[in-house]
Amino acid sequence: MKKILLSNKAFTLPLMCILFSAYILFISFIMIIYTLKLNALDGLSDYYKNEINHTLKTKEVKI
Repeated sequence: MKKILLSNKAFTLPLMCILFSAYILFISFIMIIYTLKLNALDGLSDYYKNEINHTLKTKEVKI
């Protein structure tokens, strides 16, 4: 029996499932990259905040 993925009138269910799965995979990939970027920026912010506090405590720089 031959499976048809497209009909004359509209998409069939298997093709819609494939497209939906690809969409979910793409969105989750984008969200993972965005989350990693935010975590990296947060880590850099904490590092520089600690360095500024350390510099001010040791009074190496006068304000």
